[in-house]
Amino acid sequence: EEERRVKLGSGGFDSEARFRLPSGEVRCYRLISRPRRAGNGDIIADGFEFDITEKKQAEQDLIKKNEEIEAANEELQAALEEMEATNEALTLSGRELEEKTRELDSYFNYALDLFCIADTDGHFRRLNLEWEKVLGYTINELEGAGFLDFVHPDDTDATLAAVSDLDSQKEVLSFTNRYRRKDGEYRWLEWRSFPAGKLIYAAARDITDHIRNEEALKEKERAMKLILDSIFEMFLFQDTDHRIIWTNRAAAESLNIRIEDLVGKKCHEFWGQSEEECGFCPFKVVRETGLSHEAETTTPDGRSWNIRGYPVKDESGKITNYVEVTSEITESKRTREELIQSEEKYRRIVDTAMEGIWQVDSEFRIIYVNRRMTLMLGYEESEL
Repeated sequence: EEERRVKLGSGGFDSEARFRLPSGEVRCYRLISRPRRAGNGDIIADGFEFDITEKKQAEQDLIKKNEEIEAANEELQAALEEMEATNEALTLSGRELEEKTRELDSYFNYALDLFCIADTDGHFRRLNLEWEKVLGYTINELEGAGFLDFVHPDDTDATLAAVSDLDSQKEVLSFTNRYRRKDGEYRWLEWRSFPAGKLIYAAARDITDHIRNEEALKEKERAMKLILDSIFEMFLFQDTDHRIIWTNRAAAESLNIRIEDLVGKKCHEFWGQSEEECGFCPFKVVRETGLSHEAETTTPDGRSWNIRGYPVKDESGKITNYVEVTSEITESKRTREELIQSEEKYRRIVDTAMEGIWQVDSEFRIIYVNRRMTLMLGYEESEL
């Protein structure tokens, strides 16, 4: 009220106010008052009232819109800053990607293995330079060509089966086939292939020399087996626990069993008929001295054997295996014993003879005289 009086006395007022209507609705009004003096000298005010509800609502909406626009501008500014940072990162990533791509291309092109990208329809898509060295074709001659055109006819079915597995999204590892060089020679390749839809990512290695070396080794082993199987002596190659790794036919025939029945078993289980190392085993001395050793023995079945043991050493000199060569000497030993007995019998006869008997070598050195001869000459046998 005081404010009203002040405003009336000072020339009126212009303000806004909200009124609650009987309906309960709240409306906003502008109130304008102008004071004047009446004829009796009293100050009265003429007032005007305007409904500005919609205007105020519009102003509030505008303020809200401005706030939303300001917030949106702030978000846009933040987004622009983030985009700028992203662009800088993308520019850096692009350079890094280019560098990585160059590195991968260099690795792909200059790798010693055969790298290729092919498809399950049977065509080369991309190859590295090693293919030119191995097969003799240029990359242009190979890329786009059907790879089955280079596969050995005997390997075609197996290659088609491998491609079928790849088409079914199965990995194919350690697969080998032969590819024809430009000069007509075939090279063995070992593959590791990985499917990705219709594409095949594969790495191959030329194993031709390895296979040839294996074949040459097998041929040498066959030749050695033929030689060892043709000799009468028993040959055993065993580890340091006397477990037989390889043996020949003579050893198996001496026991009347198969070679397969000997391999993996310990030699003393057969020839010594014992779970322990044989007492006469030459490898006892071989272990102690590191040198070969020879021994003779008679097995429980009455047969006599000459056994020679040889150490097999690694580069450091450590014994890793044994080689045993055994000969049956039953007959030769019997013959030798019979000869000794015969010589002894002959010596007794000669020593009891009434005549002097002697033997000389080619230089007339006396090598034997009988007892009668020493008596006749008066010398001891050692003196003659």
